[in-house]
Amino acid sequence: MFKAHKHAFSALHNGLHRIAGPIHTANREAKKLKAHLERLQTVGEQVQSINEDVKSIWSWLAPAVAYSHALAQVKRLGLSPVEMRQAKNAAWRNTQAIPTSTAAENLRDFAVLRRRLGNTAAALRLLPIVERTKALTAAAPEGGGAFIGCDLPVLRQS
Repeated sequence: MFKAHKHAFSALHNGLHRIAGPIHTANREAKKLKAHLERLQTVGEQVQSINEDVKSIWSWLAPAVAYSHALAQVKRLGLSPVEMRQAKNAAWRNTQAIPTSTAAENLRDFAVLRRRLGNTAAALRLLPIVERTKALTAAAPEGGGAFIGCDLPVLRQS
């Protein structure tokens, strides 16, 4: 009887060893996978942080890019250096006078006015009026443009 128990115990022991090997291997692989997933999570958090940084940097650069683009539009008009300086000064002056406008918008509107009127002096004279009218239109309730009577055909692009 003791021999039978010993033999049964030995068979059970061998069977457990055969089962335990793959279980230990699975445990090792699971630990490796867990470590890999933790590294991936860290990488994912870093990528998210970088993405937020890029968005933040772009929010700082977007106005500069818009201004640069508007300045390029004005430069294509073939203005003299004096007219160019006057246009830039007018754009910044309007930005101070009308807080809802930006220098880039002012430059773009100046370029449109200059193309439509063909005269820098007239465009510079009309620029503050156009910008104020745009600000009033934007601030008016829906349909305010018709109410104020400020349909601006001069600013329509062809």
